[in-house]
Amino acid sequence: MSNNHKNHGKPPPSPPANVDALSAQGKQPDAVPKQDSAHDSSIKTTTRHGIITLLGLGIVAAFFILAEHVIGASIVDKFKEMPEILIPPLKAEIDKITQNATEDTRLAFAAATAKASTQLKEDAGELTSSLREQFHTSLKGELDSFTAETSTATEQAAKSAEAITATFKNQIHTALDSELTHMTSSIGEEARRATESLKGVSALVREKLRGSAQQRTRSPKVLVVFPNTEVSRPIVDGIKIHEPIKLPYRGELTFEWIQEDDDPEKTQRSVRARLEDKDAGIVLVIGHENSTQAQYVVQHLYEDSNYIAVNEPVPLILVAITNPALTQFQSNEMSHILRLPATDDEQVKAILGSVDRSGYSKLTLELPDAAHRPAVTLLCDTSNPVYSSYLARQLVATAREIRVINSFGLGLSGNGYDFEKYLSCGEIADVPALVFLGMEEQASILLNGLQPNLFTLGPPKDSRPIRVVFSDGALGTSFIALCQRVLRTSNRRMIIEILAPFAPGVSRGSPLAEYPNYSQYASAARAIAERLVRDAWQHVPAGADSESEHAGISRHDVLEQMHVLQSPGHSQPFATIDCSFDKNGDNTLAKFHVFRVTNDSLLHSESCPCQ
Repeated sequence: MSNNHKNHGKPPPSPPANVDALSAQGKQPDAVPKQDSAHDSSIKTTTRHGIITLLGLGIVAAFFILAEHVIGASIVDKFKEMPEILIPPLKAEIDKITQNATEDTRLAFAAATAKASTQLKEDAGELTSSLREQFHTSLKGELDSFTAETSTATEQAAKSAEAITATFKNQIHTALDSELTHMTSSIGEEARRATESLKGVSALVREKLRGSAQQRTRSPKVLVVFPNTEVSRPIVDGIKIHEPIKLPYRGELTFEWIQEDDDPEKTQRSVRARLEDKDAGIVLVIGHENSTQAQYVVQHLYEDSNYIAVNEPVPLILVAITNPALTQFQSNEMSHILRLPATDDEQVKAILGSVDRSGYSKLTLELPDAAHRPAVTLLCDTSNPVYSSYLARQLVATAREIRVINSFGLGLSGNGYDFEKYLSCGEIADVPALVFLGMEEQASILLNGLQPNLFTLGPPKDSRPIRVVFSDGALGTSFIALCQRVLRTSNRRMIIEILAPFAPGVSRGSPLAEYPNYSQYASAARAIAERLVRDAWQHVPAGADSESEHAGISRHDVLEQMHVLQSPGHSQPFATIDCSFDKNGDNTLAKFHVFRVTNDSLLHSESCPCQ
């Protein structure tokens, strides 16, 4: 049974005792629950009972009055005693009815008051919302109008200010231009005079500081910087360091040999000591054997900022260096290097051309695990990293078929080089062509280790032969002899090719009359040195003769004649080498060629890409 059914017929709960107090204070009492229809019916019934009782009492009173006149006093007296009996109960009933009516009236009034208060709140809320909306609408309209007026006024003010600013700016610019023109003219004249004065002082100081660079000598000397190795001995012999060259005014050009050390810093110190010796008379340097040594000495001596600040750049002839960067990025204002052989950029072209002509660049082996193996494996010697790493980078960047394999620290003495470990890496087992980039000693180590392991390399022995290509750093008479010995004793077909920057003098497939080496470039370097010094003698300053203490030449004189050889279109042979030097000092006529070693000779290889 629900609570509504349980409470049916019972009077509603009385309102809180503080309702009247809250009403007296002007506060809204808590909402009173609405009474149902049964409560309203009870109020009406009580009211009717009260009215009927009152009517009954009236009738009784009238009856007593009438009886007093008609019936007589005795009976009336009896009836007069009846109100005393009837009135107290009636009064009690009336009081009860009145109390109930008063309570019901109060409850009804409280309910009506709560209802009216609720309605008043709702009406007040609606009125407030309506007023707020009207106020907002009116205020927004006012604000929009004010904003529009303000924007218009702002635009007008901005235009006026811009016009005033432009006018003011033009006036200021005109005044400043006039003032600056006057000031610039005055300052420029003063600066020009100061600059001319500084130039004179700078030239004087520079002339004083340069010392040995401008020190003239009647006994000029060429400093020859090479190690005592298999590759460099033909160069030293080709320069003929023990044979002076006669010059005008009873002078002569001599040569001094400094042995290049394995440590480039020691080499740099030895060369610096000789160049800074004012009595040495060194006007030219011919060197070095490898690119790593040459790069270090160039950076730390020939083009060192501290050295250049007080000395003229040192004229330098490169006989065996092929790295292009040494001449392309000279740090001083004018070139001071002549290079006789072709650069490694030409060697890269020759290697790729040789590989392509022999058919290996597109070769894929018919082996299950080698469908995508490259045709050529690249081996890099670590003893001359400037040389070998440049070649490797250029080859990989140019031909995607070539992959670089680490040579496991193949250094000067072969320490740490384990050929068995190298073969076990599995990288070269199925590749029929190897390209070695490095120097002669390391090439010999590789070839000696390769011979007993030939059957582990490349395709089966009945197919193509193993082909090994060596860069020009390996070229030397002893290495060629080693190659021939390996070919004669090997029971596996091999093709050994060597690159070199020398003109073969014969057509492809023909044997050479003699083995190429750098002695040809050494002879050319001697001839160029003689040409530079003789031409410098012819341009001795006016007034200098054989009896003058200023007679002779300096490095600066030699450097000027070197620039003459770099003139566009200037071409001529020196010894057996044709030369035409560009602005960087590179010989544009030099080329790389491919030579094939046979059992008893050296051929101009059929795979050489030359024309």
